[in-house]
Amino acid sequence: MKWKEHSGWAVVIIGFLLFIIWLLIDKNTWTFFGIHLNLTFFLVLTICIFLVYVGSIVPDSDSEDRNSYVFHSYFMPIGYLFHSFEFITSRILSMPRGHRKSLHHPIGILISSLFFIIFFSIFLSIFGFFNFVYSIFYFISLLIGQYLHILQDR
Repeated sequence: MKWKEHSGWAVVIIGFLLFIIWLLIDKNTWTFFGIHLNLTFFLVLTICIFLVYVGSIVPDSDSEDRNSYVFHSYFMPIGYLFHSFEFITSRILSMPRGHRKSLHHPIGILISSLFFIIFFSIFLSIFGFFNFVYSIFYFISLLIGQYLHILQDR
């Protein structure tokens, strides 16, 4: 499956999840399960949406010829970061490197997502924006995107 299909399905899933969130918002008090909808809520939600989208294309950063869309777009730095995670992940899983190998394995997705969120959390903490609970949401969002990719490749 090409990146257009992966990202297209990610957009559909994101739209569906946003619709569910919209239905669950209490319009009288503008709360979502007791969380007041403020700028922080929308910023975290935007980052989560971005990570689902990115997660839907980064498993292809394990391509040997680097011909994947992730290397020829704005996501290039993330693609190379995940490509470096592939080396570590393939060692942990004792799998050969290559397309549809370690970054297309459920444990590989878990490991690469964890590495990315650690780097992302360090980046946020440098600027004083780190929050552990938000990092869990980011991790789950990236996992959802990557697992969507794997489901679509089957």
